[in-house]
Amino acid sequence: MTAADPHQLQQVFLNLVNNAVDAILEDSNEGDLWVSTRARDESLIVEFKDSGPGVKDASRVFDPFYTTKPVGKGTGWA
Repeated sequence: MTAADPHQLQQVFLNLVNNAVDAILEDSNEGDLWVSTRARDESLIVEFKDSGPGVKDASRVFDPFYTTKPVGKGTGWA
C-alpha cells in the first residue's frame, strides 16, 4: 500500500502539468504530454513525459526556488 496526502499530490501533479505545457509551448504551438502509472512492489510510480526542449541544467532541478521562468510567470511567489 502507498500512503500519500491527496492534496499534496494534486499540487505536485498540477505543477508538473503546468511546467510541461510551458515547456511545450516554448518551441511550438502543439506538443504531447504523457502520464503513465504502474505499481512496483509496494510502490506506485507516476511518470510525466512531454515533447518540450528538456531541462537545460538538470543538476539544479531540486534546488529550492530554482526556476528558469521570468518573474511572475511561475506558480510560486514572485
